[in-house]
Amino acid sequence: MFKFRALLIALIALIAFPVVVQAQEDVQATRLTFVTGKKPAATYCRPGTLTLWFDGTAFRSGTKSDCTTWPDFRRAPIVVSIPIKLSKVANGDVLTNYTPGFAGKITKVAFAITDPVTTAAKATTLNLEIGTTDVTGGAIALTSANSTPLGAVIAGTAITAANTFTASSTISVEASSTTAFVEGEGVLLITIESSPAYP
Repeated sequence: MFKFRALLIALIALIAFPVVVQAQEDVQATRLTFVTGKKPAATYCRPGTLTLWFDGTAFRSGTKSDCTTWPDFRRAPIVVSIPIKLSKVANGDVLTNYTPGFAGKITKVAFAITDPVTTAAKATTLNLEIGTTDVTGGAIALTSANSTPLGAVIAGTAITAANTFTASSTISVEASSTTAFVEGEGVLLITIESSPAYP
């Protein structure tokens, strides 16, 4: 009887006062979150998290499938920055077989000018390759005209396919249609989104 009464008091307190209780399990690193009154905000639902809330009638729980529609905070974009001296660029690889070491996809690319080009009629086109397959889209056409002034950003074309990679995949950067630059430098910006499996 005493145990039942204690449990009842605890439940009444849980319903009456909004509270968040987090229990961390050392091995699984699983978070158990209790909230009352309403369905929790998206920030409470992460992979590896079981979320329970009281909707006024019964306790409800967030599931793994809920997390696929709510934000997955482990998929925050990563920007890989690669400095490139344009006078060194010739047709062929500019970067060869870089391995990120995790699964993911390339979502966009751009080139930021850090030292403007001053000599006219120079050009090259940069594209990305995963393994031996070209990414569909993501080509950056650099010219004397658009590689100035300092701070200019040249966006790549939209990436539409062949942009996913595994933990063992390699990424390369290739140059083509090059008329050699005399000067100029910039940073190739590759935006990557990681794609971890749910625990």
